[in-house]
Amino acid sequence: MAPRQVLTLLLLGIVIALLAVVGGAAPAPPSLSARLAAVEASLLSAQPALVDALSAWVAIPSISALPSYAGDVDAAAAWVADYMKGVGLGNVTILRQGPTSPAVLGEWMGAGPGAPTVLIYGHGDVQPADAETDVPAWTSPPFQATVRDGALYGRGASDDKGGVLAALAAVGAWIQAGQGPPVNVKFFLECQEEVGSPDMAGFLREHGGRLAADLVLSADGSQPGPDVGAVVAGLRGAAAFEVRVRTLAGDVHSGSFGGSVANAAHALAASVDSLHDAKGRVAMRGFYAGVPKPSKADLAAVAAYETSPHFDGSAELESLGATAPVGEVGYSTLARRWLRPTCDVVGLSAGFNGDGIKTIVPAAGSAKVACRLVPGQTPDGVLAVAARHFGSLRLPGVTLEVVPLSFKATPYRLPPDSPAAAAVRAVLATLVPSPSSVFTNWMGGSIPATAHFKALLGLDTALLAFGLPSDRVHAPDEHHPLAQFEKAGRAYARVLAELAEPGLLAGAGEGAGGAGMGADGGRAEL
Repeated sequence: MAPRQVLTLLLLGIVIALLAVVGGAAPAPPSLSARLAAVEASLLSAQPALVDALSAWVAIPSISALPSYAGDVDAAAAWVADYMKGVGLGNVTILRQGPTSPAVLGEWMGAGPGAPTVLIYGHGDVQPADAETDVPAWTSPPFQATVRDGALYGRGASDDKGGVLAALAAVGAWIQAGQGPPVNVKFFLECQEEVGSPDMAGFLREHGGRLAADLVLSADGSQPGPDVGAVVAGLRGAAAFEVRVRTLAGDVHSGSFGGSVANAAHALAASVDSLHDAKGRVAMRGFYAGVPKPSKADLAAVAAYETSPHFDGSAELESLGATAPVGEVGYSTLARRWLRPTCDVVGLSAGFNGDGIKTIVPAAGSAKVACRLVPGQTPDGVLAVAARHFGSLRLPGVTLEVVPLSFKATPYRLPPDSPAAAAVRAVLATLVPSPSSVFTNWMGGSIPATAHFKALLGLDTALLAFGLPSDRVHAPDEHHPLAQFEKAGRAYARVLAELAEPGLLAGAGEGAGGAGMGADGGRAEL
């Protein structure tokens, strides 16, 4: 280097040193851990306002199953779209998912094209409050959010408005802290999950490009308890149908005709009784076709939780008002619930059901049946099995029909080596008393979107949700503990930092799933 260049560099160094002394050196940017601490402090201070916001959203009766509430479903979507804008999300849009249902999209892409992108999923529709039967059992009106005993009561408080709002609040806290989250975030909120997401596949085919990401986190779901965490390894699918029987043109007098003509209530009882054998197995021929036996690893994971201090089968039975466990012989309670397919009658109707008695021979009856499916089964395949089974019954004087119902879901399995599973496990370990209190569990219920995300977008979905089994989801007095609501916000704040860890997401920043990627990484048929 020439002497003149050396002198120039020395002078430049002196000038920089003098500027640092006079004006003070520019402060180093805060570390990721320091930013996360500030975000969590912000969330904690905002809890009263967040509870008020959740109360306002719960007050909107967004019941997707009843067409008369379509305006309320739209109002719930508009409410959360405004909330998304308020916390700093951009490109907030309300689209149509099918002919009638709204879907809300929003995003924050400020981490840049080289950072991972996380898609957060949830739903804003709720179950009916069953005005004819259940409202008297509600301690407070289902759509008048009420805080008592440390929980917020109201339909949708736990499933799923509390989970969605906690995730939004966490992202908003990152944005308001100044630099935003260290990963890009997209939100997808649907409003037909409670009716089986029948238009999800079409929506993803049309709008999947807007949802390109590296993985999905679901704000819908639950944890086994307040001091235990679970990485959900899979969800069962679903298929539902109605069995309709008819024996007469109309009801007739039981004294005049009883014992000489077919009784629809008897026929319905016989039809329902044919669903299971003496060992608790589903007796429909072909129901188990393609279903493998649970692996030793899966059974060991079930046993690890079932024999832990966190699960007490006897106490659970008592809390449910049940007197004994039932189900498929050869499997434990949780193996039956998580790893095996089932078939349950969920509604029966025949004859006279009012007060007193009406002496008739019923002419018609029906039973609604819901099956929960495991990998190896498909909803359409099980519906075909049901049609063949009931069509093969030979009941004298009985006409029998099987009518498919709209609720369908394909089973979903999260790969155990998925980065989504690793990130959720790491975060849950920080939220429970000990990392040993984080288990691998399954969910007996269904979230139809999870299988669609895999099949059409190539994305794995990990559940990060904090409802509890005691929240009375789908029942009177549904509620969400405020401690769980606050914990959910912290969890989402932390998982965004966890997902920014170098090397966690291979191909990050390229929208690794991408629209139209099949489950095997190849192009899916769209």
